[in-house]
Amino acid sequence: YTDRRVRPNVLYRYFIEAVNVAGASAQTASSVRTLAQPGKLKAKVVARGKRRWVKLSWGNIRFERGYLLQRKDGARGWKTIRRLRANQAHYVDKRVKPKSNYLYHVKAFATHSSSSWSKAVKVRTK
Repeated sequence: YTDRRVRPNVLYRYFIEAVNVAGASAQTASSVRTLAQPGKLKAKVVARGKRRWVKLSWGNIRFERGYLLQRKDGARGWKTIRRLRANQAHYVDKRVKPKSNYLYHVKAFATHSSSSWSKAVKVRTK
């Protein structure tokens, strides 16, 4: 069963029982908290001499256990570049090349759920 009517930041409790001709089993309970999407993802390109990096930040949400940050460059697909701990709503990507385009997005995760991906932000390094 997939509950498609859930909303972010809500604790849902589900009760399940099996029923057949002999009767019903004892109920089993399960709880899941849904997560909100991280706040707006922001990116700032920094260049000092030959060094370049991208500073990323987003709005922290409640109840997360951490964040997954992904990057896409060129025709390649999305690649997870960092798994961050809870409440760490920022990251500096130092593995960028000059004059290159990158897309980033982030999502929160918990023990039994994850948020949807943030809207992607596009940057071009100097």
